[in-house]
Amino acid sequence: MENKKIYFWAVLSKIVIVLITILSTALINRNLGVNLKGEYAYVINIVNILEVVFSLGVGITYATFKRKSNVDKNIFVSLTIYISAIVLLIALGFMLINSNVSLILLLTSFTIIKNNYLTIAAIEDVKKRDKKNILFKTIYLLFVTLIYFYYKEKLLLVYVAYLIDCIITGTVIFKAYNFKLLSIKDIINNNFKSIVTFGLLSMQMQLLISFNYNLDIIVLKKMSNSYYVGLYSVAVFLSNMLWIIPDAFKDVLFHKTSKNDSINEIVFLTKINLIIAFIGIVGFSIFGKLFINVLYGVEFTESYYPTLVLFVGGLSMIIYKMIHPLYVSKGKQKIVMVILLVAVILNLFLNILLIPKYNIYGAAVSSVFSYTLCSFIFIYIFRKDYKITVKELLFLNKKDIEIIRSFLKNK
Repeated sequence: MENKKIYFWAVLSKIVIVLITILSTALINRNLGVNLKGEYAYVINIVNILEVVFSLGVGITYATFKRKSNVDKNIFVSLTIYISAIVLLIALGFMLINSNVSLILLLTSFTIIKNNYLTIAAIEDVKKRDKKNILFKTIYLLFVTLIYFYYKEKLLLVYVAYLIDCIITGTVIFKAYNFKLLSIKDIINNNFKSIVTFGLLSMQMQLLISFNYNLDIIVLKKMSNSYYVGLYSVAVFLSNMLWIIPDAFKDVLFHKTSKNDSINEIVFLTKINLIIAFIGIVGFSIFGKLFINVLYGVEFTESYYPTLVLFVGGLSMIIYKMIHPLYVSKGKQKIVMVILLVAVILNLFLNILLIPKYNIYGAAVSSVFSYTLCSFIFIYIFRKDYKITVKELLFLNKKDIEIIRSFLKNK
């Protein structure tokens, strides 16, 4: 019963968060228009990649250490603060040299705190984290709404809203979870070398994930223009909605696999999420154009077909999302890294090959092939390690149906 409550709340909170996010992005897109949205998407994608590099995998590594030794979370909390402070100093140093670089590094500095703290919080208490996240997203929506009604096409103010969101998130999480700032000496005396070693490995893994998700927009910006980046960024966002429920379950699985393998849950949730995602694709194929026109405006209608293409890759990526928390929590990041490296190389190669000729459709097809390859390799390794057949992983059986019926009766 407790498991049902955890998953039910995870899904419910994720849906609420995504609905709020959809409203926020709708206001931002209508405010900025296609071209400025392209500029914004390009900068934020670079920030996301740099955040992964500079954070050194500190947040995600906490799951591995908690499972092995129940290490003090404040070591990871404090490392995050010191790393963020260093990046902030670098950002200030670039202020007079290159304002664009300074802006990107400034956003990166506070994104490090936000993302690391949300990750650590999910591992500690995912339900409590999600409640806080709803609050953060609501506050961010209020800021974006004010900008929309009073300041048209003010890209800088949209960046300010992003920055404020990071600061509020980091501050509230720090206090809500009773985080403490340790001295550098205390950090060094508490598994510092092991944490950095595992962290760098996790960082490389997360960097490859980030490349897989963000590389197409960056390459598109270099080989096309901001207008098409703006259209494609909307397609990417909409296709990511396919991962609303999988991401909710993934967070819970990070919490659970920090204690044990939870193989049966991983297999069951993979099947359930694939079915839900397929239903979502059918729904969007019917109502997607109307959805885009109502929320974002007619100028973003061209995002519809690239979104459908991306859905194909998103469907296969669900399998990866369900399986990879297990390997990360068990400290098997090298396996994840090799798979992701192959997928990223394929993604980059196809982007360079297809974007000049097919533009946003070339970027979308590149992602589909990359995501699909990543998932297929994961299926092979997971089956081999845990003796799971493809049929068991992808198709419901009588036991699964009974679990669903039991859940619906007792919800």
